[in-house]
Amino acid sequence: MLRDTLEFKADITRRLRCAEGHLHGIAMMIERGADCESVVHQTLAVQGALREINRLILRQHLDVCLQEHLQGADVAAREKCLAEVVSLYQLLGAPAPPTRKERV
Repeated sequence: MLRDTLEFKADITRRLRCAEGHLHGIAMMIERGADCESVVHQTLAVQGALREINRLILRQHLDVCLQEHLQGADVAAREKCLAEVVSLYQLLGAPAPPTRKERV
């Protein structure tokens, strides 16, 4: 598991550095007077890269972190973890799943 975590961190760090470089390139485009359409295309590419980074981090959270937190956890701790996951999904723009009361 430690190796997977190190590989995960290296991958995320690499992706973030690429996005950072891309943002720097966009700033240079603006300084040089690039056309707006080109700038928008480039900013959309960076947003896509960041969305993918968020997806990978959330997947890691669900696959690894959350499972570690839930081992031996009581009902209150499980509910807290579930609320945190729902909150993360909402931050990413996904609708909240129905509550138990809404499902019944």
